[in-house]
Amino acid sequence: MLNEDGTLNTELTNPRKWTPIGNDSRSYNGIFDGQNHTVSGLYFNDESANYVGLFGYVLGGGVVSNMGVVDSYISTNKSLAYVGGVCGYNAESVITNCYNTGIVSATGDNARVGGVCGLNSLGLVTNCFNSGTVSATGENIAVGGVCGYISGGTIENCYNTGEVSATCSGVYVGGVCGHINKGEITNCYYLEGCNADDTTFTNTGGTSKTVAQFSTGEVAYLLQGDHTTQVWGQNIDNGETVQAYPVLGGANVYRNDVYASCTDNLIESSYSNIEKEPVYVGHNDADGDGKCDYCGNFMDGSLAKLAFASLSLKGNIGVSFYMDLSTVVIDDSSAYMQFTLPNGSTEKILVSAAEKNTTITEGKTYYVFSCEVAAKEMTADIKVQIISGDSASESFTYTVKDYADYIMSHTEDYSEDVISLVEAMLNYGAASQEYFEYNTDALANSSLTDEQKQLPDTQASDLSAYAASYTKDKSYAGSTSYYGSSLVLKSNTEIKHYFTYDSANTNPDNFVCKDGNGNYYQISESGDYLYVRIDNIPAHKLGDNLTLSLYEDDVKVGDISYSPLSYVYSVLSAYPTDDGIHDALRNNVKALYQYYLSADAYLNIQQSAA
Repeated sequence: MLNEDGTLNTELTNPRKWTPIGNDSRSYNGIFDGQNHTVSGLYFNDESANYVGLFGYVLGGGVVSNMGVVDSYISTNKSLAYVGGVCGYNAESVITNCYNTGIVSATGDNARVGGVCGLNSLGLVTNCFNSGTVSATGENIAVGGVCGYISGGTIENCYNTGEVSATCSGVYVGGVCGHINKGEITNCYYLEGCNADDTTFTNTGGTSKTVAQFSTGEVAYLLQGDHTTQVWGQNIDNGETVQAYPVLGGANVYRNDVYASCTDNLIESSYSNIEKEPVYVGHNDADGDGKCDYCGNFMDGSLAKLAFASLSLKGNIGVSFYMDLSTVVIDDSSAYMQFTLPNGSTEKILVSAAEKNTTITEGKTYYVFSCEVAAKEMTADIKVQIISGDSASESFTYTVKDYADYIMSHTEDYSEDVISLVEAMLNYGAASQEYFEYNTDALANSSLTDEQKQLPDTQASDLSAYAASYTKDKSYAGSTSYYGSSLVLKSNTEIKHYFTYDSANTNPDNFVCKDGNGNYYQISESGDYLYVRIDNIPAHKLGDNLTLSLYEDDVKVGDISYSPLSYVYSVLSAYPTDDGIHDALRNNVKALYQYYLSADAYLNIQQSAA
């Protein structure tokens, strides 16, 4: 011990001053092995020295190892100084298994100041730590908990818990290293909050760790890493001699891991001086959402659960199913949702192609699958099931009427335009059921009041704007004449235009049909007729006229301008009053017209709001 006054500072009276080993005129290049001893009571506060520390300048193959600097004060206010607790300037040499707990400071411009080493140039600083205070004041200075400045070389397996601070401009300061010019800093750590006096770390080269991460042995375990001999350790189990921070040559620290047996993923680690076998735990549902917190599969083994369903209000008739899926389904690229529709047909949608909705419930993703049915099928079950590999989820069933009835029984939660649209949809569904004589014992509008079921007395004159400009059997040039048009009442409406033609002498391939924008429409055969189909017309577009031109051998033979409401007009014109024969058809087209009016109003309101 050079001085016996305990923790040293600038106020020490008549100290024995230390002369650093090595300077720029005579560097140290020998091998110094401290054999795990400490040097204490160092005091240096000299304005004339540029290389300051226990060792001032170690150059060209020198080695300083296995020692600590404690209860010391090392400082200078010389410009361009290299200041460190163990070494001021380490050039092409090695500092290993060393530490500093004393005060290190500088007050000159361009200083390089570190708890262990001021500047490391093409050297190696390994398995070292600093718990002393490191500070500097001046212009263009670099201050670090372990090393102030690195220009080539390596700093590895080191940590700092001492306070680090710097003032004035041009400052580089960090928990491990102040400034990294070149070189590598690997597996190094610093104590969170060690930047004293709100000093902002501009560079660290290390990872911040909390007091708990240091005290539990985590940092000691990380520092030991893959060393084949015991370098870093920490007593964390014995209450009488527990160590708050890692020490060189301390007790072995083992990481004891807990894995989720359902995924083999690491879910928790603890540290101990006793090595234990890994622990594997089963499914866990701490948040109570019915899914394993580790693997994301349902605790009861289900593949999928129906969260809820909603009604489409986009002018088509359909239902969207919001599904909560297990991870095994999400990860299966071939998994799909299978719909069994009321007409017995099936449809498939890949899970990977489903819409994902994360806005309804925070933190949860629902997969959305949608299907459509004909108007007459509003009360019929739609069955859905998730298929993954050889496994299938339970079946879920829903109807368009189910959700429509929910809306009509919670009118206080919905706007008038939504209520009007759903009411018109249910009336249209019921009218279609009666017209097609489909499931008439369970009409779509059965939950509506008599007043809501009453359709306005729509007359053909109300739709005169949609009157067709041609009549059945109107002749076109060549061998073709218009025969008539019909509606196909699916989820969306279809129009089919029929034409007679000379099937014996005319090839149907000679005909083409296109609209004013140059879009082509397929011409198909049906017996002695040709027909053109316009499909997927949503409710709010039932009044949109589409003009099609028919060409035979590239010669235009006629135009057709028609909308679905043209058909409604023709029916009401042909059957202006109930006659006991065509009443179901009249009601159906009247209900379709009301559905159009409500859908159009709803869409306009939505667009205005947007």
